[in-house]
Amino acid sequence: MSTFDDDLMAQGIEYNVGTNGGFLFKEAIFTGKKMHNGKEMLCFKLHNTEKRLIINPSYMAFALEYEGNVNDIINAQATEAWEGDKADGKTNNETSRRNA
Repeated sequence: MSTFDDDLMAQGIEYNVGTNGGFLFKEAIFTGKKMHNGKEMLCFKLHNTEKRLIINPSYMAFALEYEGNVNDIINAQATEAWEGDKADGKTNNETSRRNA
């Protein structure tokens, strides 16, 4: 089943994850997705611990890439994808101004 957020997060990248309940998990490393009772869950490993975090995407308010982990390769890939979306008409100047 394909959803709007497929591959939105990259495995091995650290995110600051916020939930609807007001909790913030800093520097959580995204490890992938897994099925639990028929629902796809987001899986994270908490930074500098062996603890795991599993979040129902319905309860996740935001996920921000942790500033310290964006390297040149990831930045180049993100820029290439953004340029591709602009060429395909999936984004425009209005979108880029709102997100800047």
